[in-house]
Amino acid sequence: MSARRPPTRVPPVAFVPSGPGLGENLPSRAILDETMKMTLAQFSINAKANAYCPYSSFPVGAAVLARNGGIFMGCNVENASYGATCCAERTAIFKAASEGVRHVVAVAINSDATDFTAPCGLCRQVLREFTGRKSTLDDPDDESEEAQDMLVILVRSEGVRRGKDDSGLEMREFWLKKDLLPYSFGPEDLGN
Repeated sequence: MSARRPPTRVPPVAFVPSGPGLGENLPSRAILDETMKMTLAQFSINAKANAYCPYSSFPVGAAVLARNGGIFMGCNVENASYGATCCAERTAIFKAASEGVRHVVAVAINSDATDFTAPCGLCRQVLREFTGRKSTLDDPDDESEEAQDMLVILVRSEGVRRGKDDSGLEMREFWLKKDLLPYSFGPEDLGN
C-alpha cells in the first residue's frame, strides 16, 4: 500500500510582480497603466472559465489588483440554496483577503453578456471595504477622490461591435465610491 501524496497547493495569487520591492506597496498610478489594465482584464476572462453556474448559466470572472501588485482571480460559485451563492468579485476579494491583502487598487469584471456586467450591490459594498483611505503612494498627502477609491473595469469580450482595441476587448472604467457607490458606508464610519 503506497502512501497518499498531499494535493499540490495552487497559490491564490494569479500574478505577483518580481524583482526589487516585491510585496511592498506600489504606486497605484504607475501600475494602472494601459498594459496593466489589459492584463487585469485578461485575468478576469481567464477566471470566468472556472465559474460554477449550473443554475443561472451566467459565468462571471473577476480579477482584483492588490496594492502590493498581486492579482487575485475569482469566479461566481452558485449553490442550490441561492443565498449561498458567491459572486466572482467577492470570491476574488476573499482570496486576496485570506492572503493578507487589505487594500485593492482595481477590479476587472467579465461575463458572457452582450453588455457590460457591473457588480451587484452586495459586491460593491464588499469591494468598498478594501478601498482603504489611500490607494496611491505617489503623493502621501493626496486627498483626492481617486487616491481614496478603487478603479472598476468592466470588460466585454463577446459581441463587441465598436470601441474595441486590437485585443477585441472593450472596457469601461468607473470609480467605485464616486460612480458606483456614492455616499457609502465604510470602515472610517466606525472609526477604523
